[in-house]
Amino acid sequence: MGAELYYNALKNAFNGHINVGTNGVTAALVKSTHAAAIATANTWSDISADESSGTNYSAGGVSVPTPALTVTVANSWSTVAATTTAYAVGDVVRPAVGNGFLYRCEAAGTSGASAPTWPTVLGATVTDGTVTWTCIGKAIVQLTGGAFTYSNVSITDYEFIEFRDPTTGYLIAEHDLGSAQNVTASNVTYTPDALGIAWHFIA
Repeated sequence: MGAELYYNALKNAFNGHINVGTNGVTAALVKSTHAAAIATANTWSDISADESSGTNYSAGGVSVPTPALTVTVANSWSTVAATTTAYAVGDVVRPAVGNGFLYRCEAAGTSGASAPTWPTVLGATVTDGTVTWTCIGKAIVQLTGGAFTYSNVSITDYEFIEFRDPTTGYLIAEHDLGSAQNVTASNVTYTPDALGIAWHFIA
């Protein structure tokens, strides 16, 4: 599954409520019943109370080492659209012959045997086999950083990883793991890069 920026995150960043470089980023494991509405949530207080038996969700999670926001222009995006390939909602690609735009999978499926005619109007969609792509912009911002580990945990049924500015409490992004996860081992580790936390903006 993919990761999504909270809809209010860019507005909050512009207003100075989110400062990755100065304040850092924390990541928390959250149960599906606790996840806030991606379209309306603003701060950590919008995440439901903790029910874990391990790491305390309500404390805001653990720090993400060396967090940064990295901008990549469309034609330099490394994921090139491929034919007859399965795609999940949230996947972002560029055409094999770069046209200066990026495309996000809005309806999962398998791409067609030949490439579609890629639209170059923001918000326009195209059907590719059983995949629906939306033209999302000329560049993309990714949340990157080192691996973050929950140590000595025993957590059941978490499904989301929530990222926030720990100083202000404002939410940045949410990663959907796709199904409930059960951790009975001593630790669990994730990296933002592997989770593919990215969002588009119009450059």
